[in-house]
Amino acid sequence: MVRKVSSTYKIDTLEGTVLNQWKFEPGDTIRMIFSENMEMVHSNLNYEASIKYLEGLGILDNLFINTHPQSCFKNEKVIIDKFILDSKPYYLITTTKRDECSNCIKVLRDEVTGLYNRNYFEFIRSEALPINIEKYFSLILIDVDNLKQVNDVYGHIAGDKVIRVVGQAIKNGIRQSDIGVRYGGDEFIILLPSPDKVAIENVVTRIREGINAMAKSHKIDIEVSVGIASKNNTFNIEEMIKMADKQLYE
Repeated sequence: MVRKVSSTYKIDTLEGTVLNQWKFEPGDTIRMIFSENMEMVHSNLNYEASIKYLEGLGILDNLFINTHPQSCFKNEKVIIDKFILDSKPYYLITTTKRDECSNCIKVLRDEVTGLYNRNYFEFIRSEALPINIEKYFSLILIDVDNLKQVNDVYGHIAGDKVIRVVGQAIKNGIRQSDIGVRYGGDEFIILLPSPDKVAIENVVTRIREGINAMAKSHKIDIEVSVGIASKNNTFNIEEMIKMADKQLYE
């Protein structure tokens, strides 16, 4: 069912351009989320305003065919980011009114690794989506131990290569139901909808083997530490991260 939320903007008139219809200033951001069957599951406009706004910009016609979702519509920066959550595709449409529309960046993906970024992690923790993140029973925290050393000795280009290798190993090592996130500069988080320790260890093993194989082929040294946390009903995500971080350092 489409979720209708209260509007923080208002329609002054249905005449004129889209930019004149909506009261928001340069720098203001509008976010809407659609499911694959075009149901709106979140918007910071109300439902009617959201649909009229998107129709006015001509975005909905291109939603499912836009494979390069960084574009400009009528002097607005528009980012359409497809993401997978609970094995289902969703589309996040982010628009910002700008005097100059340039340097569009994807809001949910890390540019270096292609993994989800911290924005995505924080977003799925919020109540914006009809998904309960608490169903993900396990968490893997991965830290690159020697990134600073690589940056200091070989430069940041080599450091970016280390991050790309780790990111690729994570993408290759996790399952379709798992969520891989670049959480910080050298920290990665994986959410797994399973408390099965064997399955978790298999994922970690595949990631470690992938890192070792690619590091060897690139002739670089990559050292990582891994922490694992599984939850019960008393644990929240923050506590799980702390548990995994403690195990990582041990």
